[in-house]
Amino acid sequence: MESKLVQEPNKIRGISYEHKSSQSFKSLMVKLALKFANIKSGKNIKKRLTTGEPHPKDTPEPPKDLKKDLKITSWEVNGRNIYRLEPKANVSKKLILYLHGGAYINNTTHYHWEFVQKLISTMNCTVVLPDFPLAPNNTYLDTYEVIELVYKKIISEVNPNDITFMGDSSGGGLALGFAQKLKHDGISQPDHIILLTPWLDITLTNPEIEAIEDDDPFSGAEPLRMAGKAYAGDADPTHYMLSPINGEIEGLGKLSIFVGTHDILSADAKKLKNRCDEVGIPINYFVYPKMLHVFMILNLSESDIVINQIKDLIQ
Repeated sequence: MESKLVQEPNKIRGISYEHKSSQSFKSLMVKLALKFANIKSGKNIKKRLTTGEPHPKDTPEPPKDLKKDLKITSWEVNGRNIYRLEPKANVSKKLILYLHGGAYINNTTHYHWEFVQKLISTMNCTVVLPDFPLAPNNTYLDTYEVIELVYKKIISEVNPNDITFMGDSSGGGLALGFAQKLKHDGISQPDHIILLTPWLDITLTNPEIEAIEDDDPFSGAEPLRMAGKAYAGDADPTHYMLSPINGEIEGLGKLSIFVGTHDILSADAKKLKNRCDEVGIPINYFVYPKMLHVFMILNLSESDIVINQIKDLIQ
């Protein structure tokens, strides 16, 4: 199994990795199941936006089986639970602030918790996972307020050089947008920002999206635009805190992106990489051909490879 970063980083461009192995059988089956279920129609997004009720598969609290292997504590910020998960012994100095995906309207799922558990068991690190406010009952302002208070508590206890921001999908967009806000406000950056198929532009106006959409079994552009609009409230959706593709990329922590090419969000991930290359900002860019959205949290063999690559990046 591939795990190491087989290409050495270039001082200007960083690591450039393209996965060469064929898709796993399980990955192919997941894609077929998603197509059959017609997930990309956005029916769950539309229901959530209409009723305001959480998705039935949302799992905002850590599953009980995680408590057998991990030490889990929590505190509250603005009435939201913030979870700290760590090994019961041999804890490293590294801490990951993990911001979950879900189109800014859905909460963590069991896949997120399983992924976090694997990160911890692989690296002996600590993970802080906030149950941050979601649309349509809240907007990005509520979300950022919670995340900023969480981060200020973290950096009062942990050296920023040992902190990594990580997020999948909308959580990836939030991670980058929040790092940009920290720079704007003169607050310490994390050492690393690792984005897993990030949603970098809630307007989804990149012309390259249309060519990818037929191959993407998971995400439909129009339902995502609806979710993004609810999250933005009355704000300009192109603002960097909503669409960090438009924000500053200089002076941030080290950047790494993981994408699958059968994901409409890969268009803006590529756009961000090109921006970094143009101005000489190193970026580590990991491409998995034909893989779908957030494949790295779906308990696939490819997911295990990504986790080991993340370990190499952080440690």
